[in-house]
Amino acid sequence: MIRWSEFAWAAFLYGALGGDEEYQKLIRDKDLEIQLRKDPTAVEADEFQAKVIRGFLNAWRCRVESSRQAALDVLSAIADLGPNLKVLGALTLRDITSEHMNVIAECYGQIREVGYHFGATATSKLLHVLHRDLFVMWDKPILERFHKREPRISDSGRGYFLFIQRMQELAVEVDSAFRVASPTLVPPVQANDDAAGYLSARMLYNPQKSLAKYLDEYNWITVTREVQVPPRWHPCP
Repeated sequence: MIRWSEFAWAAFLYGALGGDEEYQKLIRDKDLEIQLRKDPTAVEADEFQAKVIRGFLNAWRCRVESSRQAALDVLSAIADLGPNLKVLGALTLRDITSEHMNVIAECYGQIREVGYHFGATATSKLLHVLHRDLFVMWDKPILERFHKREPRISDSGRGYFLFIQRMQELAVEVDSAFRVASPTLVPPVQANDDAAGYLSARMLYNPQKSLAKYLDEYNWITVTREVQVPPRWHPCP
């Protein structure tokens, strides 16, 4: 079971390492977020190329082809996801059940097959942009670590869905750890605080991040960067 100190330290270190500037800039653009979900074909290709492909995906070395045609084709693929995104609607990571497997698998598969060097990392990142409360990002080290533990987790639609299920299980652990730690936290936890909201307030994130994003940060710190949390020198209980 994860401890709150582990999860909170990962979030702090991720922010301290400067891993958040491009992401925060993108999610502050609410007009773009709404358009991508409701009418992606109305998004200008040049804007998508600049803000999403160059400004976010390739800032994380995804190496997606940064061209107008790539932007147009990716926007078209997002439009094709419309019915599936509508099914997922306002669901969060906590709400996912086995009934959503085909929908999530199709979302992953459609973006993964769009071409233009859209690999596993870029696919998960774009899906997260489209639904920040549900899709969890991964990269090659994270995928390889989970595949080693559970071979069915793979660079495929169903493999990604299984990863989402594992992240849902981790989210339950985080919620429990937060409840256990709440009486001892400073500043005090407010009645309507959840784990993501509490961390976002402490880290001064506006808009606040989702739990799905913090799970990615935990994985990136502990798996991709192989950093121990809390640090050995810190006397956390």
